Amino acid sequence: MTLARRRADGSGLNLGWLRFPIYPNGDASLESDKLVERHGSSDPDADYLRDARRLYRNHALRNRIYGHIHYRVTDQGRILGAWLQYWVFYYYNSFHKGPFGKHEGDWEMIQIQVDSNARPLRAAYAQHTTGSLCNWDHVERTGSGNARPVVYVGGGSHASYFTDGTHNIPDVPGGDRADGDGRHLSGVHLRTIGDDSPRWVEWRGFWGGTKSTISQIDTDSPKGPSQQGDKWGNPDKWANDIDSTDHCK
Repeated sequence: MTLARRRADGSGLNLGWLRFPIYPNGDASLESDKLVERHGSSDPDADYLRDARRLYRNHALRNRIYGHIHYRVTDQGRILGAWLQYWVFYYYNSFHKGPFGKHEGDWEMIQIQVDSNARPLRAAYAQHTTGSLCNWDHVERTGSGNARPVVYVGGGSHASYFTDGTHNIPDVPGGDRADGDGRHLSGVHLRTIGDDSPRWVEWRGFWGGTKSTISQIDTDSPKGPSQQGDKWGNPDKWANDIDSTDHCK
């Protein structure tokens, strides 16, 4: 059943429509709900690439990053520091190796741990089902004051790495390539999101319409940031549980 559609004039289904527990039309918002993009037929990769390029021409959407602060607080309420999280939404994941398949939508993230004086301590970059963890002194950086971390993004997979090159992944022949030869992004638009704002943060559906049973696009579309378990809700645990196969600078 289709609950809402995006209209040619930009009305209808949009980010403001996504929420929990009730949609604007009165229907219940369910965990099984999904956003459905255009499915390619003869060449899915080409169709998604054309769509993504069209969306990229929209200056309001291009190079957007969502920032979220998770404070580290003692039982007595004293702030020890925070994790500064940076979430990025990708239109399509074309990576198809081993247990990982193509799918619509892709939420990826990195996070930086800071102390109570906002001094960076370490960084954790998410990769597929795990990630990599590095002390801040070993993170490649750029920009004014050498303060901005460099992220090498995996081709098609969007996994985030500290170094360029091919990175080994269990059960993935040939690994994940993040050679740094693609587009270099520096001018990004950061939008801060809270634990429950804007409303789409609480939405529990799938950010894409692909499921593991669909031919050629055989991995479920992702859930949003707030639905990604310890990455969002307990970043200390997620970072400390990383069994890193990557390396720092």
